[in-house]
Amino acid sequence: MVSFIRNVSFDCSDPYALARFWSAVVGHPVHPECAPGDAQVVIEPPDGPRLFFQAVPEDKVAKNRMHVCLQPTGTGRDAEIDRLLALGATMAADHRDSGWAVLRDPAGNEFCLTRSSAERRSWVVWRQDDNGNRFEVDRFATREEAEKVAATMEARGHKQLYWVAPVE
Repeated sequence: MVSFIRNVSFDCSDPYALARFWSAVVGHPVHPECAPGDAQVVIEPPDGPRLFFQAVPEDKVAKNRMHVCLQPTGTGRDAEIDRLLALGATMAADHRDSGWAVLRDPAGNEFCLTRSSAERRSWVVWRQDDNGNRFEVDRFATREEAEKVAATMEARGHKQLYWVAPVE
């Protein structure tokens, strides 16, 4: 037996307002039985876990220890960042030189936005740890992008070996 992810839960002061933001982000409606003022509000995408919003009395005070990472469909990462900012997200940390950006929803919850599938298809950045284990870091559309990310990771003081190779 195994478990599956039933909900991704958001603690917030106004569940309905935050659910409306995330509804626009993921393109699925707030459950029709939910209404403004409800203590619990749900979005039920057919192809993923439910998004569950619950009212709590305290404000968010520290960085999330866990967050969702989004990948755009039908558009590129930068266009999707612009769309999310227009919906009310704020930029928390711009790491587009490494492939992603960290944003905050209107309640201050961090989430990441990565490149689209089309933007990560041709070139791979690999890393090798001290034990010789090899890991795929990310995929890029061009060799130049991949080499820039590998160099950025090394410049940030990561001790592992990084290299670029075409997707096989």
